[in-house]
Formats: sequence, C-alpha cells, structure tokens
Amino acid sequence: MTSLEQSKELMRRVREIVLGHHVGVVIETTPADARVLRMYWRIASLLEGACLLLDARLPEEAIMLGREMFTDSLHLMEIASRGPNRAPLILGLASKALGELENLGRQARSLGVENQRGMEEIQDHVAKERKKIEGYRLRHGIGALETLRHEKQLATEHGRLGEYLDFEFAHRMVHVPDIAQAGRTWKRDAEVVEFQLRNPDDEFIARVSAFIMQSALHAHKAVASVFDWTDPSREDIDRVLTEIEQLFPAKLSAPDESL
Repeated sequence: MTSLEQSKELMRRVREIVLGHHVGVVIETTPADARVLRMYWRIASLLEGACLLLDARLPEEAIMLGREMFTDSLHLMEIASRGPNRAPLILGLASKALGELENLGRQARSLGVENQRGMEEIQDHVAKERKKIEGYRLRHGIGALETLRHEKQLATEHGRLGEYLDFEFAHRMVHVPDIAQAGRTWKRDAEVVEFQLRNPDDEFIARVSAFIMQSALHAHKAVASVFDWTDPSREDIDRVLTEIEQLFPAKLSAPDESL
C-alpha cells in the first residue's frame, strides 16, 4: 500500500472519529463551554473542506485550511488543560474576536467608508457582546480574562513541535506564491515552463493529509476531555495518531526564535 493509500485509509478513520459522533445530539453545557463546541465544529468543517481539496489533488490549498486547524486545535488543547478553570481563557478568546471586529470598524472609518450604518451595527454588536461577557464573568466569579500564547509556545508545551514546522510552511504557502506554486511548476526546456493546476506528487498530498489529520484528532481529544466523551476512547485516538506519526515521522528540535 502506498503512502497516499495509507493516508486515505487513515483519513477515513479520522473523519469517522470527528464526524461520526455527537452529530445532531443535544449537548447540555454552559455558555462559556458552548464556545468550545463552536471552535470544535469549525475544526470539523475545515476538515471536510480540506478533504475535498485533497481529493482534488490541491494540497497547497488544503494546507491553508490545515494551518487554521493547527492553531484552533492548540487553543482547544490549552483550554482543556485548564480543567474547570478554563473559563477565563475561553472568555478571553471571545473578547479577542470582538477586538478584531472593532479593528475592522476602525479601519473602515480610516478609509472613509460611507456605509456608516454598517459600522454602527458592528459597534453596537461589539458593545452588547462585551457587556454579556463581563456580566457573565461577574455573575460566575470568573477572574480576569486571559490571552493565549503564540503557536510556537503552545506547540512546545503540548508536544507538537513536529507539526509546528508544517504550520510555518503552511503560513508561507498562504503569503508567498512562489512557494505555493513550486510543486506544480516544471521547466521543460530552456524556453518552456509548465504550470499545472493540480499537484501530481502523491507523497506531498499524503504529508499534507497527515498534518491535517493530526490537528483534527488533537482537537477531538481536547474537546472530549472537556465534555467527558468516551467514545471513541482516548487510547483509540492515540492509536490512530501513532499510525500517522509512523507514516511520516517528524523529529524536530525547537524552532529558532527568529521564525
């Protein structure tokens, strides 16, 4: 069985774990922990999108979704590691998201956007949500809101440095067209360069798939610990993670601070 065939079988099992449980199930939870579920279902939807791109032999595009999955899965792992003291971190993430909306409004005003009604709606929404967060925090005696550390720090803490370099590579795939297109460009002779839409490299597709699968499984493990999900078991998920790591072992030291 080729590495691509193996990765496809592993992806089938990963999708079964992530998408085969708790779909359509009503989950009783707190408003804070409901945000954890929202993050998890974003992971699930990104996984579905990445699978479509991988099947279409577009790994360069799939890894862009994988970059977001890596970040979100680290955030979920950090949240889960806090146990019952996770609320300040969850609410801190929610507050940061509102800050992004505020920045969008400021940028629109600085550019002279005429749709003032739209900007006012954003401001009203942010103000109402901040009031809700602060009210919830005070009612439940939650301490000061916390912020999450950089991906490199979180990857170091949670034993995922082997994937961190993939994350950095994916980041460059987004922002550097020459890197993103390198695997689909060939110089045929002195005067002819061939550009392909799809990547013919099975090995690269399988490696991108492995990066994506690892994030999906780590996210599931984190959320399962928050909500006490036991099916599939942690051991079953670790078994699949081990198979992925054996297929593409990554032995990396800590990245340089200059990354």
